[in-house]
Amino acid sequence: MRTRTILLLLTPAVALIAAAAGVFLLHRHLHARDGVPAKATTQLTRLPFALPCSVNTADASLFYAALRRGDRAEVTKMFAADKIQLIRKDTPLSISPGSLFAMVTTEDDKQAPISCFIPGDVVPAIERKAYK
Repeated sequence: MRTRTILLLLTPAVALIAAAAGVFLLHRHLHARDGVPAKATTQLTRLPFALPCSVNTADASLFYAALRRGDRAEVTKMFAADKIQLIRKDTPLSISPGSLFAMVTTEDDKQAPISCFIPGDVVPAIERKAYK
């Protein structure tokens, strides 16, 4: 008798929870496309230092690895071979972060736009040093 009473009390509660979940999911499904997609805004950044980057992701990876190791000979060799470009200090640029590599594009009117790559793990450090 006690089991039947508990069952009679729990059945409407479970039905009510299932109905509420169904209404929530239906509302979410019907109104999922109502929002306007967010526009990707490219915020221009100015850095207080020159930024080394490369048009080749492999060269960018090797350069920053040599920089982290403190291997001056390798860094100098890559600059001499023109594998690394320097984006001048105070040049307006935009950074499109990625998981492994971030694309850096200059937005300077005085020179042709440059697109190059830097490792993705250095982007937070660069953004912390950017002018606010």
